[in-house]
Amino acid sequence: MSAGRNFVNTIILGFALFACFLGAGNLVFAPITGLLAGREWHLALFAFSLSGVLLPVMAFAAIARAGGIEGVTSEMGKPFSILFTSVTVLCTSLLVAAPRAAETIHELGIAPFLGPVPPILTSLVFFAAVLYLSLNPSTTIKIIGKYIAPALLGILALVIANSALNPIDIPADTGIPRLFALRSGFIDGYRTMDIFAGLVFSGTVFAAFAAYQPDSRLTRGAMMFGSTLVALLALLFINGGLIYLGATGSGVFNVSAGDTALLANLFGMPPVLALVAILACLATLAGLTAGASLFFSSVTKEKLSYKSCVVVLCAASVLASTLGDDVTMRWAVWLLSLLYPAVIVLVSLNIIRCPLINKGTFWGGVYGALIVSFLDMMFLGGHITFGVHALPFFVHGLAWITPAIVCAVLGTLLYYVFRRKNVRAS
Repeated sequence: MSAGRNFVNTIILGFALFACFLGAGNLVFAPITGLLAGREWHLALFAFSLSGVLLPVMAFAAIARAGGIEGVTSEMGKPFSILFTSVTVLCTSLLVAAPRAAETIHELGIAPFLGPVPPILTSLVFFAAVLYLSLNPSTTIKIIGKYIAPALLGILALVIANSALNPIDIPADTGIPRLFALRSGFIDGYRTMDIFAGLVFSGTVFAAFAAYQPDSRLTRGAMMFGSTLVALLALLFINGGLIYLGATGSGVFNVSAGDTALLANLFGMPPVLALVAILACLATLAGLTAGASLFFSSVTKEKLSYKSCVVVLCAASVLASTLGDDVTMRWAVWLLSLLYPAVIVLVSLNIIRCPLINKGTFWGGVYGALIVSFLDMMFLGGHITFGVHALPFFVHGLAWITPAIVCAVLGTLLYYVFRRKNVRAS
């Protein structure tokens, strides 16, 4: 394969990665982050980029290094790996992303133009399009990377350029402390759930990558690194632009107006906002549906075919979207609180994997994060405390970090000691 063709394929894969990451969460949370931060928007952008851009890209890199989504959790044992990954894939694609995308498209892309259209009709048409795009995993990424992503990137670039040249107003002093701007940006990036998305649709990207058949290991590595870099830069640019767009309206609009009204006011062009919402949600859901279908087909050893999984997931997504945004967001908050810390630990350990990291590191870090995030969740519900509120970073929603690190270190040492005793005994 020629160098020119490799370069083109790298760009296509990078654009596809970018479009799959840029879903409804980014469209909603990034501008609101800027609106709340005002003139401190650059601090919010820095924090948002850590949790909403760097962590998701790290998730994809971790899977590339581990050889697949199952490889990321392999050190935890097969039962844990299958259960944890299955729950993560189902919750991300079906229970959270699908209803959120359907709701976003209906409110931003359909209702403002066609009036009181039943939401179920929007869901049926939207998931029919997702079904069509997802039937072949390699062509799914090709279509997203060649057509949907460039259109999405181009439209948003024009919106961002217009906000820079003709801002709504100068970013106002919202009275937000700098530390709170950092915290708000990090939590909003955290709430996009893009690290979950990176885990789920990676299989689809790998299927497309295999279809390009790079001719050497060096070429494969270069293409993977290049596509990841393209996605990272595109996400930084678009999220940064959306946060700045929100900041320019900080002295004009009130966050209490609601997500839909705020986005309509900030964009100022309802047809453009509608097109952006449709393209972003379509790319994300197609990538997630294909990735989830590949996983379930693989984990059942193809007893469930890929195409049957796509059909079932799309049909179930239509049903899930009828539950309403309030119901799905309650699920989203619950699942984020419980699973997200463990996923971050798994991704981080796979990225920095070295001779010092062993099975005990994974067990200690993951279970430490899971236990504390569970207690934290119960504390927020008013049922149980167990001293979670006394842990560092609790007020920032990150009480799990210190226990995860301590347990990972203890797990590493204990595993090393017991393995050494077993070697001597044998």
